[in-house]
Amino acid sequence: GIPIDTHIEKHSPELKHLIPIAEKLKYRFVSPLKFCPSSPLGKLINTITKPIQNSSLRIESISGIADAVQQNLRKHPLKPTEEYVSFDVVSFYDKMDCDFVKTCLGNLWPRMLESSERNISLEKLHRALEVCWEDGVLFKDKIFIPKFGAPTGHPVSSAAQNIVMTSFEYDIIQPLIDDGLIDFYARWVDDTLLRIKSSNLSIIKEKFASFHKNLQFTVEKSEPHTQDDKTYNFLPFLDFSINCNTTDAFTQVYRKKTSSTVVLPYSEFGPTQWKIGTLIGFIRRAMTHTSPTHMKLVHKELSHITKQFVGSGYPKTLISEKINTTLAK
Repeated sequence: GIPIDTHIEKHSPELKHLIPIAEKLKYRFVSPLKFCPSSPLGKLINTITKPIQNSSLRIESISGIADAVQQNLRKHPLKPTEEYVSFDVVSFYDKMDCDFVKTCLGNLWPRMLESSERNISLEKLHRALEVCWEDGVLFKDKIFIPKFGAPTGHPVSSAAQNIVMTSFEYDIIQPLIDDGLIDFYARWVDDTLLRIKSSNLSIIKEKFASFHKNLQFTVEKSEPHTQDDKTYNFLPFLDFSINCNTTDAFTQVYRKKTSSTVVLPYSEFGPTQWKIGTLIGFIRRAMTHTSPTHMKLVHKELSHITKQFVGSGYPKTLISEKINTTLAK
């Protein structure tokens, strides 16, 4: 962070006598900004801008994205000239400064006025955003503000990232869909998944890069992967993967090689409902993230879950009961 006295010296020198000289910090605050003075203002901004925080292209859950991919594959089998690719924003929150968010908010403002039917001043909303970015935290009797990027942990950051990505979807994604360059699109925060013709990738990358200097992307393409003695084009996206070859296509649960198998031990202090809820969440993920045409993979994942939770002290009868109950729904 940067000391707030440095900020005041530059922008409000008349207040310099009120603030002690502070030392620079080399790390970013997270939790304290949830409770800073401008936190209620950030929540209010989030409420006011709700009408423009979704372009209707965003899917509201990861399981929803997995389901959409499964339906897309069933209705339109992948052609040899097509592929799924994922784009990820580089250092999204580090590059999300206030001016960038204000620019995106300005792009969306006509839609805001139309959808909200309220007479809101864009200039005053810009000032409210600035207040949130200028807020700081107390540390060792000195006040610090973030040096760059979004105020991590602040309620305004959630609204800001939705405003930025919604503006991006209206300006870049929707025209590419309308022009037939994108056949399938899904997004979770700043991770986007596309189905495209391989020959169009360079055009799409160029369009993505043209939106704003603060919003730059890395792209991940599918790679050959062997499973059950068959080779697939494999693309991980969030916590599921897409696997395709000339005769087969499916999704399944994906874990990184570094993924931990640790869950809250059953004997650990804490509400039993939390533990059972975690177990049910894993079971539901096995079902939602795996193509229903590949139930063998569902049962394989359920065996993995059983072993994982038994290893953390969960009764096997409880695990079996929850699996049977969840599968029956």
